[in-house]
Amino acid sequence: MKTALVIDNDELIREFMKDLLTKDGYEVVTAGDGLDALDMLTKLVPDVIFLDLVMPGIGGKKLCKII
Repeated sequence: MKTALVIDNDELIREFMKDLLTKDGYEVVTAGDGLDALDMLTKLVPDVIFLDLVMPGIGGKKLCKII
């Protein structure tokens, strides 16, 4: 099964994306900010990552550079 990581500080957006991707056959993991996502990425290699550019702490652009 394909895995998707959804990173967004808005819970409504995370749940919306999770519903859409689950219907398409993805196993979906979510993170509320960049720091949580970095922690998850030490244990998980998703097939695709969806992330918000504007988040507190580590923004999406900086997170992309780190990844």
